[in-house]
Amino acid sequence: MDNMEKLFAKNKLPGMMFSWTGLALEEHESAGKAIIIFGLGLLVVYLTLSAQYESFFLPFIILMAVPMAVLARWRWSLRAA
Repeated sequence: MDNMEKLFAKNKLPGMMFSWTGLALEEHESAGKAIIIFGLGLLVVYLTLSAQYESFFLPFIILMAVPMAVLARWRWSLRAA
């Protein structure tokens, strides 16, 4: 999208206008918000697990199990290739 804006700025003629519409507009407006949403999702999951297990430490173990399993599978696939 940035390349498209740079290309337009470089080649525009007097009186030409450029604007995003549809899905491109939504993508342009939501840029950078994915990290915030992901963080809030992790917080909700952590708080839910904390309430379920009545502990502030056990949810960390559970939340770290998934990334560790993905990392182990990735390392295993590299070794097999």
